[in-house]
Formats: sequence, structure tokens, C-alpha cells
Amino acid sequence: MLEDWLSVVHESWEPFIDSQKYELQEIYRRVAESSRVESVLPKPTQVLRCLSMPIEEVRVVIIGQDPYPNSDDACGLAFASKNLRVPKSLENIRIELQDDLGCKKTDFFDLSAWHLQGVMLLNRVLTINEGETNSHANLGWEDFTLALVRHLDKQQKFVAILWGKSAISIEKYLSNANVVKSPHPSPLSAYRGFFGSKPFSNTNQALIHLGNEPIDWCSAFTNA
Repeated sequence: MLEDWLSVVHESWEPFIDSQKYELQEIYRRVAESSRVESVLPKPTQVLRCLSMPIEEVRVVIIGQDPYPNSDDACGLAFASKNLRVPKSLENIRIELQDDLGCKKTDFFDLSAWHLQGVMLLNRVLTINEGETNSHANLGWEDFTLALVRHLDKQQKFVAILWGKSAISIEKYLSNANVVKSPHPSPLSAYRGFFGSKPFSNTNQALIHLGNEPIDWCSAFTNA
């Protein structure tokens, strides 16, 4: 039910959610019509997990494409997974983070540590059919997430990390955000400019310029 999607949203996002109620209802209807309920990922209470932080705490937005197509990885945060078998895009992020900041590698790599510091991990499309990449494209999510980023851009300054063409297409709608961009970290494009782009150190420099505290990116490496 739509109420399950909304259950995790922080109250500070209510004005935005109210402005998008009809659009969300339409997205929910289309998702329900195009899918078996049990096949939709992530689970309902994680679909809008990226909005569980207060809006005023958002310092960075990392924009992805759509959730991982399996239940072990899809968790409502773009690129994130608690699966010990790290997805390939996430592994490339881990490699670049080590090269950029020299973080000490551990067996676990948990991006929820970034979420807790005000890093919004936002996919352009927030649901998917299990096993079917890009299966919920063009159901309305792209317009919803663009509206979300534009709403945030009107509220405050932040750093937008844009990886890949889908994310970079948002840049023209941003007026207050500092932009850090590169090719996508997927195996198909990581060697075309993602590796060596130093997104984490560049983002911290931008945050300091904005008068914000830098992110402890190395906190994603954990033994927990």
C-alpha cells in the first residue's frame, strides 16, 4: 500500500510529499498494474528510505539509476547493499574511495553510514521488478525524483554527485547545488572516467567552500 511507502518519510518532507500526492498515487497504481506485488523491490517500507532524513540535514545527493534487481541488495538507498558479495558498481565505488582518500579496506562496505551523515542516496527510479533491470522506467518515478531534487535545490545549498548520463541530465535544473560529475561506476563505464575522478575529496572541498562539515566517507568501511 502507498501508506507503507510513506511510512518512513521524515515529517520535514511533508510539504513536498503533499505537492506530489497525486503523482505518487499514479506511480503506485502503475507499479501495481505492471508487477506482482511480491516481486517489487525494495520492500515497501524502504521505497522512500532516502527521505527518512530531515531535509535540513541533506548535505550531499548521490544520484543513481534504479534499485539492484535482487532482494539481497535492494535496500532503498542508491548503490547501497549489505550483501557481503558486493555488486560490481558498488565495488568500483569502493575501489575509487580507497584510491581517492586512502580508506582502510574492511570486509563490509555499508553506505548507510553516509546516509546518517546527510548523504542522500537517490535513484532516479525507486522500484523495480525482481530480476528485471530498468523494469519500472517511465512509470513516473523520473518526474518525481526530478521534482524532489528541484525542491531541495530551492531550500538549501548542497553538493550533487552525478554519475552517468541519467544523473547528469539533472544538472541543468540545479541552481544552488555544487556539482561533481563523472561517468557511471558500472563495469561498462568505470574505466571511461569514473576511476580517478576523485568524487569524494572533491565533494568535501565543495562542502568546506559552502561552510559545511566534510563527510567521513571512510565510515562506509565497517566490521559491523
